[in-house]
Amino acid sequence: FYSSRPAALVKFVKNHAVVEWCYNLLRDKAHLPTLRSTALKIADILLSRLPSRSTLVGLLDLYFDLADAPLLDSVASTVLPRYIRWAPSRLVEKLDGMQLSPSCVLRMLAQRPTDASLLKTAVASIKTLSTASSGIGSELEAALLSLSGCNRPQAINFARAASRCTGLTWKSRIAIASILLRGNKRALLSLPTEALDVMSRLPEVEDLPTWPDDAPEEVVTDAETLMRMAMCSA
Repeated sequence: FYSSRPAALVKFVKNHAVVEWCYNLLRDKAHLPTLRSTALKIADILLSRLPSRSTLVGLLDLYFDLADAPLLDSVASTVLPRYIRWAPSRLVEKLDGMQLSPSCVLRMLAQRPTDASLLKTAVASIKTLSTASSGIGSELEAALLSLSGCNRPQAINFARAASRCTGLTWKSRIAIASILLRGNKRALLSLPTEALDVMSRLPEVEDLPTWPDDAPEEVVTDAETLMRMAMCSA
């Protein structure tokens, strides 16, 4: 009944009784194909329509254990970014090998920038965009800003790959430079003197979220110059 009436299900589930029921059904009756299929449909509705919260991660984890690859690929882009901030590491590791869109991966990375497994997935994903216009400038910007305080090798690899994408925002360029230069004394010492002047005119990377997207032309030019210099030095 509820698998064909999602609106009724979401209205009914105010106390999350259906969530618990669906979880128990998947856990105890997954060996029965018909019940498993119905329970997975209901779980998909719950995970997609209910307000995201940490209490639903258990259902998501079980869903990933029981759904087949085509089903996971079809719902991952809409469901995963809603819960990734609470997901246990073993769930994130299941993403390896899944057919996730670059936009989905970037939205997850922005929420979980220190996760090594997710960062590895993001590096592989961003490389597919390096030679073409991505059309996902805002998602890429959010991911880069979340990584701006990170100097892990994978973060540096991500920044290098991102620098080859077209359509980068000026904030993305500053974030890329920050990732490449942070903690890298050799790169900082090899920067030309002009880079110091450029950096003095640009906002700190921590302040970028408060800046408007439409910056003066000189700021955009300085951001591009700084990224290019950082790429040459790092």
